[in-house]
Amino acid sequence: MPCIQACRSFVKGERLFVFCLFLMGGLSSTAKGERVLSTDFPVLSKLFPVSQPADYVIALDRSGSMKRYWPQVLEALEIYLGAIADGDYVSIVGFGNDARLIVTPGPLTPEDRRNLLAFLRRLPPPSDGKTDLAAGIAAVLRELERPGGARLKFVVLLTDFIAEPPVTTPYPGQEDVNAPVWSRLREQAARTLAGKIVDVQALVLDLGNPKLGQHLPAVRKVFPHLMEQVIHRPEALRGWFQRVQAEMDRSKLRAEVQESLRQVRADVVALRTRGRLFTDKADLQADFSIVAQPFPSASLTIDAVELLDGSSPTCMPLSGVRFQQDPSLTKTQRPPGQVKVGEIKIGRRPLLKSNEIFKFCLAWKGTVTVEPATEIRKLALNPEVSVGKQNSFSVALPVGFVPPWLVTALVGLLLVVAVAIIRDRRPNYIEGVLRPLGGQPIPISRTREVFVGGSAYSRVGQPFLEIPGANFCLKLVGARRGDLGKGKPRGVYVSLQGGFNVRLEVDGERRPLGGDPTLLPYGARIYGPQVGLPTEMVLTWEHSTDK
Repeated sequence: MPCIQACRSFVKGERLFVFCLFLMGGLSSTAKGERVLSTDFPVLSKLFPVSQPADYVIALDRSGSMKRYWPQVLEALEIYLGAIADGDYVSIVGFGNDARLIVTPGPLTPEDRRNLLAFLRRLPPPSDGKTDLAAGIAAVLRELERPGGARLKFVVLLTDFIAEPPVTTPYPGQEDVNAPVWSRLREQAARTLAGKIVDVQALVLDLGNPKLGQHLPAVRKVFPHLMEQVIHRPEALRGWFQRVQAEMDRSKLRAEVQESLRQVRADVVALRTRGRLFTDKADLQADFSIVAQPFPSASLTIDAVELLDGSSPTCMPLSGVRFQQDPSLTKTQRPPGQVKVGEIKIGRRPLLKSNEIFKFCLAWKGTVTVEPATEIRKLALNPEVSVGKQNSFSVALPVGFVPPWLVTALVGLLLVVAVAIIRDRRPNYIEGVLRPLGGQPIPISRTREVFVGGSAYSRVGQPFLEIPGANFCLKLVGARRGDLGKGKPRGVYVSLQGGFNVRLEVDGERRPLGGDPTLLPYGARIYGPQVGLPTEMVLTWEHSTDK
């Protein structure tokens, strides 16, 4: 009731009173719209909340030819402004003989909305004799770069898009769609719109001029993603705004999603080869990356891949190298990562394989599909984004059949086997020192067999080395592998040739020494009887270099 009374007290007339009732329903539609969005778009509504503020810039053609549409323009603006959420900023630009703000930007409140509608209804019909279209576009750009403005912006352009500027225009030459003035405005727009999400709707009004839309291509240079709608009848203008009003929240969501889809990128970050043994072919693998924020996931479908020679500044067809695309590459959705793109083969065929550095250009194209694809399609948007690029890489490519490491390994293996055989079959000479405890050491070298013991055993065998005081005789033999029987390793062996109670100690374990050859490692000790003494003699077998 308070809102109805306020509307009654503000204006007289049944028509605007009825609109106030409509406006009350429109003001409550925001929360309702958010509930509908969360139901129809459960994922996207969380990623792109429509409750964020937005700026709206409306540009009106004020030339005299607009009189035919003026009542419908006012009525359509009432519908449009009634659907904009409280707190969003609205500014209206008029352009004709010049360009100026009709309504300065400000946040909408219920009271401001009523005052704004009343102000628009008091505006006189358009009467300017000229249409300074470039000045109007420049004024829109100034509004879009308002300090502290929202990131999300909506622009509505209402004109026949025919530039007929006055002589005094600050944008001369705009009649030519390729004039420098449009290039300057395009550069200004690129700076102004950087980091912003902008939805531009061009309503091309048929005002009876056969040149309808003549300069729309020039405006499209300024706003590359402009959406156009040709309006041939004034009544159709109201219908367009009614559709927009009914889907205002959806339009916000759509603008956010569409801008994020434009930012989807895919790239090849690395190109590498994987050679094969005993062949001159190699697999070519590419590492693909996808940037698709804030969508939860994305997959890549590769449509075509071409390998070019990148050794010159301009990528040229390959010469001396054959590339064959992997048949399973295309028409398969895959996550980002390493992908085998094909097989590569060098025309030269040396036997010995080596890595050579080649410069290649990888030209490819494909499609990135982002999720949730079903919800994105509900917004009349395509979740499949065409991507493609030409990347240059330096690649180490194996040329030849047999890799050098394999040849080196085989040669090394043969050398090891040869050395092992030669070492096993060469004579094993005894090299060491028998050191009696408290006595003089007895060096033994460059002999394959020797007898050592007390003087009483000097006739047992030759050569013979005497151990003073020993009452036993030992035989030392330098044997190759298998000389003394199957399984006997290469080394020095000892056996008892005379005497008794002789024991061999190895690693702290003592065992009786008999006539069978027993391996004598360095550090082993031999215990045996002495002539005329009750104590045992202790002999230690040492390296000849040990002190």
